[in-house]
Amino acid sequence: MFRQKVLGASILAILATPAFAAKLGDINLDGFVQFEAWGTNHQGPTNQTRYDSFTQHNIAFSSSRQLDGDMSFIWKLAERPRNGNFGGTGALGVREAWGGLEGNFGAIKFGRFLNKAWEVLDWPYGSPSYQSEPFSETGAANWVTTRAIRYGSPIMSGFNFEVTYDVGQQNQTAHARNAEIWLHYGIGGLALDAIYQKTWETATWVGVGIFGYDDGIPTPVAGTWQSMYFLGGRYTFSNGIEAILGYKKNQWHNDAGVSGLSDAWRGRKATTAGTDVKAGDLLLGVNYPFGKWSVGLGAQFWLGGEDSTNGDLNDEAKTYSVKLTREVGRMTWLYAFVRHMKLDGDFNPIQAAGTWQVNGIDAAFTKSATRIGIGGQMMF
Repeated sequence: MFRQKVLGASILAILATPAFAAKLGDINLDGFVQFEAWGTNHQGPTNQTRYDSFTQHNIAFSSSRQLDGDMSFIWKLAERPRNGNFGGTGALGVREAWGGLEGNFGAIKFGRFLNKAWEVLDWPYGSPSYQSEPFSETGAANWVTTRAIRYGSPIMSGFNFEVTYDVGQQNQTAHARNAEIWLHYGIGGLALDAIYQKTWETATWVGVGIFGYDDGIPTPVAGTWQSMYFLGGRYTFSNGIEAILGYKKNQWHNDAGVSGLSDAWRGRKATTAGTDVKAGDLLLGVNYPFGKWSVGLGAQFWLGGEDSTNGDLNDEAKTYSVKLTREVGRMTWLYAFVRHMKLDGDFNPIQAAGTWQVNGIDAAFTKSATRIGIGGQMMF
């Protein structure tokens, strides 16, 4: 199952399988085009409404060729050119570029991959209820590898797993690298996921880290590491209603006194050697399909955490959302959404290991905001 999934948008991701891909000789071509536009109130010193939008185009080339015996050569090349607020390089292969072998033993691949700590939390957990930003794009995980090796097991009685190790890069004093394991079990309407990811000797970033974004990032920093684990479950009832529950725990460690790390560590100046910061995050979601319509209800809670230097972190954040989707053609959807966001205590988006500024709260002037918008997506 894992090798058939293609990630949808970072805000709204929709699962695509090769059954919907076009054929160019032996090459599969698949992807999507998406747009979104919204307004967010309570912005800036004059408390105005800010209007934003983006358009993005995901394109992926992949193929499989049978070798002698039961083995196949497989490869993929993918990117997501974007415009609007979210930027994007548009360079083919920055997102995914790998080759490998597949057989009865599973699959072994080499190259650049999307990490499951970002991919799975985005879809199928966060995106159906418009909670991808606050859930999958925050915390201590990294979203893409640089030069990694990945092994994926075959499905065995509903169970499969995937292990990834990125050799990263090094300088004279440090060696930045990344490792991850994903466990999945599915039986009937039940699906369970567990993910653990750790990154050694590299500075974190605001929100999900950009380990592997290019050969110059991250800069290896000795004496630092960050990790994230995730436990999640989904159950689909006979009437099609899906219930979602997910919990993740983030941890950052600074044994080097690097002041540059503080921007992503919950607003605490984690410059003291031996500092550890931990923070939890909870997601609740319900998705109800009826005919060509579906409704997604979501709630996300940033649960505060612990700082080994400054004590308990009492600052919290909450988001509540409703998303209404209508299928208007084959693999084509229009949707509308409302999300309310609230920051408590001293929660600062720029210094909270979370991209809350992307969510639309300018915490320098307000502690709450409501986003209302529309969007559309077409798969090909």
